[in-house]
Amino acid sequence: MGFVDFPDTQSYIDAMPLVMHGIIDQYRTPVYPLFLGLNRLLFGSHFIMAAIVLQHIAYWVSIIYFNRLLAALHTPRPAQTILLAVYALHPGLTTFCNRGLTEAFSIIGLVMLLWVSHRLLSERRLRHGFYVFFWLTFLVFLRPSFIYLLPIYLVGWGYLMLKQRDKSFAIAFCATISTIALLFGYMRAFEQRYHVRSITAISTINLYHNLRMNGLLDTAAITPPEMKADILASIDKYGMETNEERPFWNESNTLIKRYGQAPVQHMLDRSLKVNRVRFAKKVVGHIYRSDGSLLLSFDIAPLNTLFDITMPLHTYALYWILIAYLAVL
Repeated sequence: MGFVDFPDTQSYIDAMPLVMHGIIDQYRTPVYPLFLGLNRLLFGSHFIMAAIVLQHIAYWVSIIYFNRLLAALHTPRPAQTILLAVYALHPGLTTFCNRGLTEAFSIIGLVMLLWVSHRLLSERRLRHGFYVFFWLTFLVFLRPSFIYLLPIYLVGWGYLMLKQRDKSFAIAFCATISTIALLFGYMRAFEQRYHVRSITAISTINLYHNLRMNGLLDTAAITPPEMKADILASIDKYGMETNEERPFWNESNTLIKRYGQAPVQHMLDRSLKVNRVRFAKKVVGHIYRSDGSLLLSFDIAPLNTLFDITMPLHTYALYWILIAYLAVL
């Protein structure tokens, strides 16, 4: 428990000093580094172990609220028991709690957000609007991928506010606006420090990885000659389009550290602009050819077999969920 055995864990630890001094880290949003930093202040060198213990405690508490949420939604008793058992006992979820990663709080925070949202809908008390603001902001600044929640909450609370003229819905709508305002303020501060309007450099790294593997980099858009030479050397080594994966995570990170995030992002924006149609075809092709590997998978065969039995969710299912989400939105 508490071993630093993931590269991501170390990056959150590296972000701690900056975040604890109120400075924006280039790679990590502030919630989890702040959580680790507070543990370090309280528990010294045992801060990772303390963080893991606290994650487990938070998870146990969230089980209570998950059960309450199921009951409040009038879930049939047998289904409620099964769903509660999956949430409380599934090895994938409990494994996340043993890691110094944001996945555990992502699951816990989402349960809490759904719970306070339900309370606001059912009781319409003003204080629940502030709870919605807290958990929505917590999630967005924990993992930037949670920004997908913002349009749902903005449209949902806005519709209820206009239809029912209720102050609690107006508070929830304003809470969502406040989270969005904080996000844009954070992005503005990020731009002032790192010269790219973004949330983290991870999005730049992910986009570089995607375009580089699919042969969609526009080398004419590379401005610094030294950076161009480095990328052309990589293309000579691995090819323009390749199935090689691991080198490009390190490659993009090295480019950002060597030349700054701005020229790398400029190259990617230009590449995406000139290859928009090819990029769309690649995305559709990846969805079509998805091999359906397990969403939760480890290098331990018995665990994968257990996951396949208890939660047979495969990666291609997520693609169709995302497509449906975009269509509905």
